[in-house]
Amino acid sequence: MFRLKSAFRVSQRQLTWALAGLVVVIVTAVIAAGNLRVIYRAEPDFVLGSFLAVAAYCFAKATTRTSDERVLEELHRTGALQRLRLAQRDVSAAMRRLTTYYHSQAESLDFVAGLDLYEVIFDDIDEALANIDGVMQILGVPEEQSVTYEIEHVSRQLLLRHSRGVREALNRQRKIYEWLIVTVRPGEQPGIWDRFGNMTSDLLKAHFAMRMLCARPLRVAPDEQSIELIGYLEVSYDRAVEFADKLRVGGFKPPEVLDTLLTDLEGAKKALLGARLALPGSHQAAAP
Repeated sequence: MFRLKSAFRVSQRQLTWALAGLVVVIVTAVIAAGNLRVIYRAEPDFVLGSFLAVAAYCFAKATTRTSDERVLEELHRTGALQRLRLAQRDVSAAMRRLTTYYHSQAESLDFVAGLDLYEVIFDDIDEALANIDGVMQILGVPEEQSVTYEIEHVSRQLLLRHSRGVREALNRQRKIYEWLIVTVRPGEQPGIWDRFGNMTSDLLKAHFAMRMLCARPLRVAPDEQSIELIGYLEVSYDRAVEFADKLRVGGFKPPEVLDTLLTDLEGAKKALLGARLALPGSHQAAAP
């Protein structure tokens, strides 16, 4: 049944040529009854032959297929296109699961140490999905799932600049973690460790939100994602301040690297609050 449907699939090009041929036939009929009947009577073979030749050409174009269309039909017939769509869905599902895994592991203090490996895996999956999308576009196949966005060049450069700051904040979190292990025992100061864990979780989520905004192709709505990112940056800053206060209350002097972390977060938050990442002025390409 599928092969039968594929054989009778009509492309937009073929439909256009068929309509053109029908118009020529109608015009030919009108000519036989209009003011040009005299010409028709004088040279009937020439007039009718010319119009019918044009009509035949149009119908011939309508009943033939280009090489691209034949290739696409062959992909349908062999099931290659269906497998390509399946690969697209599978990779998209893998990306969603990887995102869920990231947010679940953000509660773990040890996750920062394996962040580089995670990001390599994420990049590989994102690149695989981009390659599949590219093949679908080359084949001229309408996309079913992928939705991509674009933001202005200036906004993108701003994001890239401050994404490095957020990434460095995570590196400084690692140094604070090493200092905390040596200086503060978890069993004696649970409040300090709780605040540090909250700060780490929000930092990781802010980093992920920033990373999604910097990715190409951009697969998240920039206006919504920027609001989420700013929220994580604000909460991370507040948790870092609370962490410093807990250290002082416990009789510990906060490490100097914590001040640098706060400066990075404050700078990124202020810059993003002043940026315009909403969709007006941006391009959105959505799959039908």
